[in-house]
Amino acid sequence: MKKGIFLALLLLGGTLSALPLGPAEQWKSNPQLTDRFLRRSTALRDNLLTWSFSPKPKQSFNDIYREIRCPQNTDIECVVRNREYPASFGIKFIDSAGIEWMSSRTLLREEMADFTTVRFRWSDFRIPAWSKRRAAGVKLPLKKIYLVVFDLEPEGEYLLEFKEIRQVDKEAK
Repeated sequence: MKKGIFLALLLLGGTLSALPLGPAEQWKSNPQLTDRFLRRSTALRDNLLTWSFSPKPKQSFNDIYREIRCPQNTDIECVVRNREYPASFGIKFIDSAGIEWMSSRTLLREEMADFTTVRFRWSDFRIPAWSKRRAAGVKLPLKKIYLVVFDLEPEGEYLLEFKEIRQVDKEAK
């Protein structure tokens, strides 16, 4: 069954597959960060993954994650809209050896009227400076994907909407 679902997601034109947005309860927040936020929630509304939160003072980042099984190294595209305060956005993976791999960051402007597509190139993923572990290369398959925002305003109201998160062939433009 799982193999059939994966094959059904394969598309033409450079897009390899869409990563599932829902169900929303499969997106997890780090429980160690709970007391650093006034509120945090994820929901699936109108086929959009909505992520809202409000950080307490001194909390400059937030993330949500879900389990995945990604057997190949591909670029990742996120179709996203930021409805509130500006933030820097990136993607993090955990590989099969438990090593963290972080993308470069991109600025999501405040109060975006339209969705924008943000592409994270596989070649730009690095082990982040805060990680205590090192590796010579990524060990596939990837086990978790994280959506990460940085540079948060204390007590700011954040609302990000994701229309799609997809794997894209590295050769596709």
